[in-house]
Amino acid sequence: MMLLKYSFLVDLVSLIIACSVALLASKFFIGFFNIPEEFYTVLLLLCSTIFFKILDISTGIFRLFNKFSIQAKISLYTSALRFVLYGLIALFSPSFEMFIYATVLTQFISMIMKYFFVKSVLDDKKIKISDIFKQKINMPMFKELKVFSFIVYNNFDSALRLLTTQLDVFLLGKLYGSELVGIYKITKETSKSVIKLSSPVYQSIYPEFSKLIAEEEFMSAKKMAIQISKYAGLMGLVFYGLFYIFGKQLIILIFGFEMVEAYSVSLVYICVVLLSLISLPMPSLMHAMGLAKHAFYNQLIASTLYCGILYVLVIKYSIYGAAVSMIFFYLLWFMGSIYVITNHKISK
Repeated sequence: MMLLKYSFLVDLVSLIIACSVALLASKFFIGFFNIPEEFYTVLLLLCSTIFFKILDISTGIFRLFNKFSIQAKISLYTSALRFVLYGLIALFSPSFEMFIYATVLTQFISMIMKYFFVKSVLDDKKIKISDIFKQKINMPMFKELKVFSFIVYNNFDSALRLLTTQLDVFLLGKLYGSELVGIYKITKETSKSVIKLSSPVYQSIYPEFSKLIAEEEFMSAKKMAIQISKYAGLMGLVFYGLFYIFGKQLIILIFGFEMVEAYSVSLVYICVVLLSLISLPMPSLMHAMGLAKHAFYNQLIASTLYCGILYVLVIKYSIYGAAVSMIFFYLLWFMGSIYVITNHKISK
């Protein structure tokens, strides 16, 4: 209960800062990307939904009590609701603002769902939410266990990862305009669909690695990581083959012939997906080993080099350069991850 309260308070402070930064930066980005002023209000509304992440602490609770099926239910219900709302808007009132309102409503309902599911799990374990807030926090113990540093390094690691996955879109939007960004976004979404299928694996392997490391079963953890990488890589190769055969027809069918260029870019970008799948167990293994700080610095070095590579390649090769730069990023990050793990005695 102490850990739940501590984590909630850290999340609360983080979200207040994040939401404030997003709201204050909105005016700058409106001007930077030459977005019409009429969209400023909906941008503020969308930024405010950052605060809906307050119940993302549910992920940790579901992991702790081995309730991955509930995570899957929330994802399924949220996706189904978004699909229905977007479909109704596309049929009856297609406008940019309506899609924003649907996104906000979906995120709000998802937050409410998380609350009720979390409450049901805690009730099953005879833990009352009121008791959690009454719990006193033993700060010296948390300091000794380095809980705060783990949270900080882990959060900044995630933030940097978000930078690398979104910076290419921002740069293309600034240099080449919305039409090319549209093609590139389709490229990313179609290519990364297989990664979303692997998300349950990513969510579930961290507790398993933690148990093995805690029991000093280092070789078992290493073998498990290799097995996951192998099977995930094979899944990526199968996806590449299927997309090579059917991808062009699928893009034309869903997005129209004018977006067909996304197919050739996707063939490059799927190499990014393949590398991402092969490296799937790396973050969880590093965190289970207590190497959140090392994982962050690995991410920082790879991201810094990536920014330079991205700028040069985008200037020279447009969307193809953006896709190739992501391949460089994953190679740098993957090699760095292997170095971190092998130099901290994963095997006994």
